Amino acid sequence: MEKQEVQPLVPRAEHWRLAMVLEPAGLSFQCSRSV
Repeated sequence: MEKQEVQPLVPRAEHWRLAMVLEPAGLSFQCSRSV
């Protein structure tokens, strides 16, 4: 089970995209880990 806390219905392709958006928020490292 991966970390689906940010958006559970977000595809893999969108996951890395979210990482860039959440980068300044400090959540990029969390999204990057999943992908």
